[in-house]
Amino acid sequence: MPPGTPALQGEALRGWFTHALANFRFPDFEIKPATVERQGSSVIEHGNWTATLDARDGSPSRPVGGTYITVYGRLADGRVRVTRDAFHGF
Repeated sequence: MPPGTPALQGEALRGWFTHALANFRFPDFEIKPATVERQGSSVIEHGNWTATLDARDGSPSRPVGGTYITVYGRLADGRVRVTRDAFHGF
């Protein structure tokens, strides 16, 4: 759930990240977990993130940041995957 968008999944989510990474660099990107807790077969992590938003078109860079929550789930075959991710800021 990127800021200002409905929940994305599949090709829409890939498209959002493809656009973001094609148009911006994120030097100094850092995730700072505040809490991590287990709930059954899921793990919930939330905290803060910071980065520098560096536009590839030469526009001025600017610091960005916000909060996030990520939910990880264990699949039936034992693999762990991100099942939900939401962040805000900028």
